[in-house]
Amino acid sequence: MAILSNGKFYGFLCSVKETGQKLANGVKEYVEDFVSGFAGHGWKIWEYVKGKWMLEIDSIRVRGQFTVFEMLISKVRAIIGAQAITQGCGKIKTAELSEDGTAYLITLEDADMSFMEHDFIRCQEFTGSQKVYHVEIESVADGIIRVPLSEFDLDEEGIVLNPPAPGDDIVQFGNSQNKARQSAIYLHADETGQPAIDVMFDINSKNWDGKVKIRVGGDIPDSGGLKGFYCENGMIKGTDSNGHTVYCIYPDGTAEFGDNSAKFCTDKSGYIAGGAISWVWNAEKKKCVCTMKDVVLTWDNLSDEAKENLKGEPGKDGTDGKDGDPGKDGLDANLLPWIEEWNGYATEIGEGYIVTPKLFSGTKAIDENGKVWLTGIAQGKDCLMVADGTTRTGIFALVNNEIVFELDPINRKYKFSGEVNADSGTFNGVINANSGTIGGFNISNGRIGSVITAGGGEYNGGNLSLLDDLIRVGNKDSYSLLGSNTIPASAGGIYTSTCRIVNNNVNKEYGGVNYGMMINVSGAEKNYGISSNAPILSNACISTKVATYIHWENGARENDMDLSRYSVFLLGSNGRMSLELPSESTVARMFKLSSLPVDFSLMFTLHIRPWSYDITINNVYDWNANLINVTMVKGDTLTLLISKYDGFRYDVLNRQD
Repeated sequence: MAILSNGKFYGFLCSVKETGQKLANGVKEYVEDFVSGFAGHGWKIWEYVKGKWMLEIDSIRVRGQFTVFEMLISKVRAIIGAQAITQGCGKIKTAELSEDGTAYLITLEDADMSFMEHDFIRCQEFTGSQKVYHVEIESVADGIIRVPLSEFDLDEEGIVLNPPAPGDDIVQFGNSQNKARQSAIYLHADETGQPAIDVMFDINSKNWDGKVKIRVGGDIPDSGGLKGFYCENGMIKGTDSNGHTVYCIYPDGTAEFGDNSAKFCTDKSGYIAGGAISWVWNAEKKKCVCTMKDVVLTWDNLSDEAKENLKGEPGKDGTDGKDGDPGKDGLDANLLPWIEEWNGYATEIGEGYIVTPKLFSGTKAIDENGKVWLTGIAQGKDCLMVADGTTRTGIFALVNNEIVFELDPINRKYKFSGEVNADSGTFNGVINANSGTIGGFNISNGRIGSVITAGGGEYNGGNLSLLDDLIRVGNKDSYSLLGSNTIPASAGGIYTSTCRIVNNNVNKEYGGVNYGMMINVSGAEKNYGISSNAPILSNACISTKVATYIHWENGARENDMDLSRYSVFLLGSNGRMSLELPSESTVARMFKLSSLPVDFSLMFTLHIRPWSYDITINNVYDWNANLINVTMVKGDTLTLLISKYDGFRYDVLNRQD
């Protein structure tokens, strides 16, 4: 009953209250003030089904006869504390200690036994003081429940604090082994002010942490005491009377609505309109990619004045474009009548105007004579008409109704008149150029590079040359080559090289030096200038940093012997000592290898400093292939070879006293 306008009978059908407003005839306005149910208010008489009337009121008093054909009485019942729905419950009839005093033997008042072995039973009562025990049943036989005495809480003297007793109500909560008996429904409303209904699963111990999987009420888990609905790894589903799923929220967060009309997934994908409009998340683009199929988009946001636009507007010469008068180059400057058909579905932003699915995007201007001039892009099938009445398909640019650009794939006509000047640009397609310049570099057939200079030699000179299989950088005296083969044909094909560095600069200054390559490597624990899986060929190899100093002070080594960094080790000790050379696995770790290859070999030299005490090098093979310990004194030098061919070993190559 939304509004009752009659001031004399406003309380006849239901209780009402004033809104503070008046109707058109000046009568006060009233609205219904009735809520049904136990906690409702007001009163009402209404036809709840056809031909059946109902009266709801707080109380009724009958002084005379009260005739009722059918009476239904609803009564509110209550329990104090909590109520559980589980696989077992009962009231204790007897509770006695076993003969050996190790367990309680319990019988129940009920004839039917609902408890099983390994059930957990809980008792919680208040009889002047709180009585609580939560124990596991050891066995059930012949109507007797056996519970070990160790399950109960004991005081310091071993006396049970809360023993079972006749009259105790016990309830089963889970089972340590039987999964079919590990669930419960627990309703509780205590003085914490957080009443709730709990659905519990997997109750396999007396510890209930994490066992509440569904809760309706207060103190939702991990909410800080908030009220609501909680469901762990559960589904929320609603169906109509025909069984169709009208909404469903899955455990992973995916949601469906409207009988599969819309779906929203946790990976940011989904669809609406029954899948006609769908989207997926593109992690690379960090955007949703939308797909539409069998979709019709319409706009009803234009005024009647806007719908009159572009209906055969006159050409630039003042003639009506619809009559086929050719514009420049024999093309009709106006769009076809389809634009009138689709005009009602256009989008206009300021002077911008877009019509779909055939597209015109641009601006329109109206002169003092009411003529409309279009400047923009027209594209689509049959979007323009030529002088003979045939249509054109493609992309066309208009400037005041005149064609300045055409891209017609059907007739293969592509035209652009004018000059392109750009400070920058990006070309993603194919560029064909046999001459010209790019950034000051010459373009020629098979070559891009700097201007060719006289006397450039075999590769035509120039400070930079990019060929199909070769890159040259430098001048005639100093240059680098990188390619499939950088050796000149004059070498006769005896050998090849993919990289060549030449430095023939004249440097006659005193102490002048030319380098072919300089390599600086730093920043890591180990830094190498060159790594190669093949031998390095050199006329000479000069090293200025191959030695390291290792000192022992009272047997403690000052720094490590790293064979991957140094080839000469200067040894010194303030006392006599023996040196165990690194093991095979230690040498492998020095080179960041899990194991040494079979063909691994390495030479290094040990030299004793003149102030040092004697140092004995253990477990090396001498010049007669005998395993010995070599004692070195000050000034001695020992060169060793590590090899792996016949097992990891150290061989003496040279010893000098």
